[in-house]
Formats: sequence, structure tokens, C-alpha cells
Amino acid sequence: MGKAVMSGIESCFVGCGVWHGKERGGLSVRRRRVVAVRSELGERTGKKASFGEGRRTEKVSGEDADEREDCGWDKVEELVDVLVEKLSGKKIDVVLGITRGGMVPAVLMCEKMKLRNLMSATVMFYTDSGSRFYGLTHPSFLHFPEDQLIEGRNVLIVDDVWDTGRTARSVRERVIRAGGEPSVAVLHFKPYRNQFEDGPDFFAETTDSWIMYAWEPSPDGSPDESS
Repeated sequence: MGKAVMSGIESCFVGCGVWHGKERGGLSVRRRRVVAVRSELGERTGKKASFGEGRRTEKVSGEDADEREDCGWDKVEELVDVLVEKLSGKKIDVVLGITRGGMVPAVLMCEKMKLRNLMSATVMFYTDSGSRFYGLTHPSFLHFPEDQLIEGRNVLIVDDVWDTGRTARSVRERVIRAGGEPSVAVLHFKPYRNQFEDGPDFFAETTDSWIMYAWEPSPDGSPDESS
């Protein structure tokens, strides 16, 4: 990855505590079979479309389900390049990165696509008692751009992974309420864990593995199922 891009990412995240350090050495990324994945959008839109024609990893079952897959910087940049190619020619007024995992690919995509209007959204899910619980479908937005910055604009929502779909869908619905035209792009799509009829508009690859991205700290043994 270019030094300029890496420097830009570090400057964006060191101050807010998101940056966890450089790529861990010696991590390998399994080579995956590539196929096309198509489906229908849900009842909310009533439109037929594909889920972005991303590359798909073979479905894993049994003891290997949710096995860890390390996604180092070289792989991240490869996946970002796939998304940039898919987005070629699409009008984008605002790139909206979902914190924290979506901010790194959002910055990289802005660099590669020469886009400057980068914003962020932070969403959490809570129980009635106020404790964090990712299983709920009702989000609480800790941060979101003012509506006038979104209204009437084509907004590209970027996240690292579409897992259950709760987070990206919540941000997409919030963009719609603000009067924007949203589309969602993710590095990885997990169709087997998706809890909704629809999915991301653009994705680079599908998998059912637990993805450990280069910017994440060492795992504690359990995957984050918030996305």
C-alpha cells in the first residue's frame, strides 16, 4: 500500500482511538473460488437487482463455520480496488463511512476515486437498561451528519462487512429519512448470516468466515456480530 495512503489513514484514526497499528506479520489469506451471487431486493423497494456481483468464497459448514480469515493490507487494497471498479461511472456526492470498521475502506476509496466529501456515522444497539446489545434491531445514532448535508445527494455508505445487516440498513434508512439517495458498499458480504431480504448494493467478496482486518487488535476469541 502506498505510503501516502497509509499516512492519511493513520492521521485520520490515531486521534480518535480507532487506529490499532500496522499489519501483523506473517498473516496469510486463503485463496477463494470466485462465483457470481445474485438475489432480489426486499419488499421495501420492490425492485429486482443483484447484490453487486461480488466474488464469493465457498460456503463452510460444520466445525469450520465462522472460522477466522485474516485480511491483511494487501488483501484490503485488493478488495477496495474491486469496489472502485464496480463504482466506476456512478455519481457520488458524499461518502459516509460507518465507524469504526468502515472508515478505513472509506478513506481508501476516497483516495482512489479522488473524492473529498467524506463523513461518518456511528450507530449502536442498546437494551432497555442501556447496556450495549447487538441483537436488537432498533439503533441509537451516536453521530450522524446534519440532514442538510445529506438531503438531495447521492450517498455512498461504506462499511467493512455486511454480517446480519443491522448496522448498514440502519444507516441507509437514516439517509433516506434525511432526503438522501443511499447505496451501500462493503468489503465482505455474509449472505448466510444476513437477516434481511435485501443486502448491500456493492460488495467485493462474500464469505461466512470471521474476518480479522489488518487494523483490528488481536482477537479475544469471539467474533463481533454487530454489523
